[in-house]
Amino acid sequence: QDFGVAPDFVEIVQGGHTPVAYVFITAGSGARSIIYERNELPKMEINAQLKKLVRQAEVVLLDPEVTYLGGTIKNIAGSKVNVIYDCERWRPGIEDIMETADYFIPSSEFLAAAELALNGLAFEQKIMQLNRMVAGQLIVTHGAKGAY
Repeated sequence: QDFGVAPDFVEIVQGGHTPVAYVFITAGSGARSIIYERNELPKMEINAQLKKLVRQAEVVLLDPEVTYLGGTIKNIAGSKVNVIYDCERWRPGIEDIMETADYFIPSSEFLAAAELALNGLAFEQKIMQLNRMVAGQLIVTHGAKGAY
């Protein structure tokens, strides 16, 4: 609330805690590694309150922990709400997100997913092929090298 964000939709899950993430950056190269706890919270259910929240948002940012919500959220949101999906690796149900997200933002490591069947292609060709699989705008992040 201190930053003008209303906590009206915050839900405290009994026994739950926020997973911890650690980011290690190599000073010389800028290479980074991330170690994080798995989310042990129960799957979210799309109820009337969540539908209302989605419909009044301008942007919905989804991460891999809620991949299963992607297509349904976009159907609820309609065209007036931008759905952004940020990921690092393949997850079950990700095809639905690829077909519905307005912005699909994988890391460059995502291009190596066996499910994409892009082995043997040059990096740029992998991006072009993935772009054909994504309905919205594709942005591939590549660490210190930027994004494509």
